[in-house]
Amino acid sequence: MTTRQQGKIGRAELFSLALAICLSGFILFGWAEKQYQQQAWLYWGVACCFGLVFWLVLWGWAHIFAGQSFAEALCYAFGRGGGRVLLLLYAVFWLLLPAGSTVCAVLFWQRLGGETASFALYAALFLLSSACFAATGAIALARTALLVVAPALMLTLANLGLTVSGADIGNLLPLTLPQWDILPKAALGGVLVFGNLGVLLPYLTHTAEVKNRVGTLFDAGVAAALLWLAYILGSLAVLGASLPLYRFPILQVFRLAEVGHWLSRFEVIGATLLLVVLLLRAAAYFTAAAEVLRYLIPRGVKYQPWLLAGGLWLILLELSRLLAGAEQILPLWSSILPWAMLVGSLLIPAAALASAVIRLKIKSRTVLVHRPEMRTE
Repeated sequence: MTTRQQGKIGRAELFSLALAICLSGFILFGWAEKQYQQQAWLYWGVACCFGLVFWLVLWGWAHIFAGQSFAEALCYAFGRGGGRVLLLLYAVFWLLLPAGSTVCAVLFWQRLGGETASFALYAALFLLSSACFAATGAIALARTALLVVAPALMLTLANLGLTVSGADIGNLLPLTLPQWDILPKAALGGVLVFGNLGVLLPYLTHTAEVKNRVGTLFDAGVAAALLWLAYILGSLAVLGASLPLYRFPILQVFRLAEVGHWLSRFEVIGATLLLVVLLLRAAAYFTAAAEVLRYLIPRGVKYQPWLLAGGLWLILLELSRLLAGAEQILPLWSSILPWAMLVGSLLIPAAALASAVIRLKIKSRTVLVHRPEMRTE
């Protein structure tokens, strides 16, 4: 992706894409709320602290590597050989994650009672179009995210307004002492949710308005955190002690909202938007993988974008076939994913920043500026 193409992505599109990536954590926060109920705010707070750490890495990346692509930044920090090895590992990592997101979406659809075959077909068509977007640039993907996030925000706020207005605030009590065993699980939850922001590293190539773009990502994270908090407090107030009885509390909250007889199935729209957000996250990883593979594939290849799109889609289908037994593989996947996300989205970028800072300091020390002395007669 060239710098000129990157500049075409406006702040609204970048905000929408980052918010869509973060909102995919709604299901995880719903599980935490079922597990901890009145203590869910502590889970939320610890997870958001990890989100701030990931944002600081993005801030440092945008300022240190301004004007360089993701591939150029890695090659500068770790050398050409080490950078290309890391790029290959990132390509594999970012191709595995869409398969995992697709499997999670399929399982979510199954547990809602939907037909797996029809949804698998829709997911395949969506991902095929995402692969084409990924091969030609991220502009179409960012604009698609804008079209999805705007109605999702309006629907969520309208739903909370309709349901929470008649809720019993006493359901938020009793406030008990924190359960400290929440902290490690909340830390893993923060890595799983905000570690997805690492996929935005290839989007920070633009040299102009770096501060505005990093600020846009911060605004998206804050908006997502406030929506999660409103959802946690609102659903606790609405459902009360019956909250653990529901498989997906967020859909139950959507179900309770009703506007006459013409809009009485909020939960169908909410479930659809959640599924689309999961697929958008998979498409974002597709785009990042395409950026890496475009650097690794020789430039002389003819019709490179479409070959890349077809290759990405075939790889994803093969990975989805391997993950067909998701019910058995999901526990193993859930145990490996947080550590892989921590390494790929936090530790390697932080090491690249440290290496770049050291290189710049060494370079500045070796440059000698000679100024001729002025002689007065």
